[in-house]
Amino acid sequence: MNKSYVLSKLFNHAKILRFKEYINKNSRFQIIFIYNIMLTTLLLVLSPLIPFILNYPPGFKEASKALNSSYFQKQIIFLIVSAVLSSIFLMRSLRILHNWKNAVKNADYEKITSIRTKCLAAPYKIYFLQIALFTAIVGVLIFAFTVTHKSAVYFRIVLMIFSFMSLFSLVIFVLTNRVFKQILVETFNGHVLQGQRIGLRSKIFLQIAPIFISTILLTSMIGYSRLIEEKGDLYAQIFMDALENKLKYVSVNASQDDIWKALSTITYSEDNFTTFLITPENNIVTSDNQKLNSIMLYYIEKLKHAFEGRFYDMTCETQGVIKKISIGNNYYTTGIKFSVASQKTVIFFLIAFFVLLLFCVINLFSFSKSIVSEISIVANALSKIAEDEKVNLDQKIPVTSNDEIGELIVAFSKIQELTKANIK
Repeated sequence: MNKSYVLSKLFNHAKILRFKEYINKNSRFQIIFIYNIMLTTLLLVLSPLIPFILNYPPGFKEASKALNSSYFQKQIIFLIVSAVLSSIFLMRSLRILHNWKNAVKNADYEKITSIRTKCLAAPYKIYFLQIALFTAIVGVLIFAFTVTHKSAVYFRIVLMIFSFMSLFSLVIFVLTNRVFKQILVETFNGHVLQGQRIGLRSKIFLQIAPIFISTILLTSMIGYSRLIEEKGDLYAQIFMDALENKLKYVSVNASQDDIWKALSTITYSEDNFTTFLITPENNIVTSDNQKLNSIMLYYIEKLKHAFEGRFYDMTCETQGVIKKISIGNNYYTTGIKFSVASQKTVIFFLIAFFVLLLFCVINLFSFSKSIVSEISIVANALSKIAEDEKVNLDQKIPVTSNDEIGELIVAFSKIQELTKANIK
């Protein structure tokens, strides 16, 4: 084997080991490293899911490249910007954790107290900020865009981002909390609570509520996505049949006005469609006087043969069918653009979401209350035992559950009996 190749492999292995050692020693960089690894994982998971959930049409990658809006480039830009901004934020907000072991070694109790206060509050602040701030920024940008582009897809984007960011934040909270716990264990310096108190009920809500909310939202969006796909296929068949039936009576000597009159006679029970005509000179006439956007035109001009006369907007919520007819030596493109999305369907999904969410919140509240109440009984009883200078070993704690809390009470009661026996 080549000696230089072996030396190169050993050198690279040594660099990896040094990097791991540095990350393990530096808690702040360990948290940043975890955050960026999970951010990359999130992007890899979202990459195939976003087109599925948001009903991206077939051929959307080709269309986006042709319109200088590459899907892959957007993902890379998002990853880089998010990684840089989050790393800067974490570096600044966790700077007190730099060389925290020196504070322990030098018995700097003032700095240790500040470090412990930060470790107790930081996981929850980061958890809230990344959900609220990221969703708010994306929501404002999308709202600003939808002032001129009304579509349910932007609302779904906000819901999807909120869902995935909630799950992402929860995973980050669990993983980074281990690092904070390790610091708290090694900086323990007394028997008093430090920092802002966060109740157990709040912690249960923080860690379980995102799972409920995200599950309901994602399930609803996936169901809505499949509904859009099936309705789109049905509408496409209906309008293609209508287009062919009306145009088969147009003669080869017909004028442009004759073609437009034939299109104008197309009717449907729902007012969710518009007809259009593209002349040989590429002039576009539409029944609602609205222009076809660049994505639709690209499908009509470049991809019409690939999808059997169907074209799409940014998502499958708006799509259409086309048919070319020959009049003399000229070719006209006739078509119907229709909307698959239904406001009634969106409202139905929203109502179902809020009803299920309310049900989950009520159950979660009852569940957390039952756990907290049992722990409060134990905590209050222990406080009464130790409230005087002399410990009251005759004060008993009632066993109210047959679980870990009950086992804790039984174990403490045994310690009381052993302590009384040793005193006697």
